[in-house]
Amino acid sequence: MYCLDTSVLVDFFRNDAIIIQKLNELSDECALFISTPILCELYKGSFISSKSNKDIASVKDFLSFVEIADFNIEACEWFGKEYARLQKLGRTPPEIDLMIASIAKTNGLTLITRDKRDFLNIDIKVEVW
Repeated sequence: MYCLDTSVLVDFFRNDAIIIQKLNELSDECALFISTPILCELYKGSFISSKSNKDIASVKDFLSFVEIADFNIEACEWFGKEYARLQKLGRTPPEIDLMIASIAKTNGLTLITRDKRDFLNIDIKVEVW
């Protein structure tokens, strides 16, 4: 099972043919997820867009094709533990990236991203497209 990062979804919404093809193939094999922080990022981008109504509609339509992975208690605990570990190493990532990673980790999901550096040193499975 896979969790799609914002970087992949932005390119999907921009009609990137490679991303669309890969997502179609993957969705035939297994369930695709997005996390609640990613959904927040998608809505934020849609509401500030110059074509806001169209972008909001696209996000809402997309939600019928994916499942939502929530930031639950287990993910919150893992977030705190991983943040402390990374802080001791002097490598704390942006908190939203760690929230996304926490949700993927605690739900047993591989995170698909185009921005591997956002998840360096975080103990999760990452696939870079």
